[in-house]
Amino acid sequence: MVMNLDSASTTPQQTRPRSAGLRAQARRSGGRWRVAWAMAASLSCLSLATAEPDANPKGDTKEKKADTPEARGRALLADTGELAYASCLHCHSILAPEKAQKQTPRKQAHTLFGAAIRAGWRNRNTYADAAEASQFCAKKFQGRRKGLSAAQRSDLLAVLKTRVPQGKTTLPKRKVGKPRVHKDIAKYDGGDAKRGQTRFANNCAECHHDGDDSISFALKPGKKRKAFIVRKVRGFDAKRRFRPSAMGYYTPERLSDDALRDILAYLGR
Repeated sequence: MVMNLDSASTTPQQTRPRSAGLRAQARRSGGRWRVAWAMAASLSCLSLATAEPDANPKGDTKEKKADTPEARGRALLADTGELAYASCLHCHSILAPEKAQKQTPRKQAHTLFGAAIRAGWRNRNTYADAAEASQFCAKKFQGRRKGLSAAQRSDLLAVLKTRVPQGKTTLPKRKVGKPRVHKDIAKYDGGDAKRGQTRFANNCAECHHDGDDSISFALKPGKKRKAFIVRKVRGFDAKRRFRPSAMGYYTPERLSDDALRDILAYLGR
């Protein structure tokens, strides 16, 4: 499938498999849900292997033409590993900043538009370029133990080089605010639940809904304590140490404390 990266509604949901039975099994078995999805992937591959081949030589030609670094890079951006992990496009937009701001659902991390020509990267450490930074995401947030191969990193850069501001050859290193969690959870009181419902839909629901293709557990009002939600959103563990999980985290620039208060008014207890 060829994705339209200029579409503001581009999400990796278009490529996700669906299976209510396996999803239910995943919820019951906790950490073993990756196994369930691996079984689904195997069955899917077996079905493709036994299907009749496409006899259209023109289609074969198109497939060969599509096997370019840019095409492989686009596929890599949307790859969910059969829902074993979030794709790049779950957290990052590929649109220009002004379009990314209007995108719904809003992405958790900064847009990758212009990523290929940034002077440097910061994500608790400093990385030379987008390819090197992608290794941190691949290992930490996607759970790819070996990260991306050199060929995959090359393909990723190939597609990112097509998404840069016209006439620009370099961009400055992006400043990233330090995540914080107030010790007094009461400081997160006073939000508006109605606004919070809208903010939840725009910032959280893509991964935390109750559908078969949800990437994580469903979040419903009154089910989680405010302190738990605040820590997860900002990337802190139960001992108040900054240790982002596979979910990643929201910096204050991406989700302000005021916006978080509204979401907590809708969700928390």
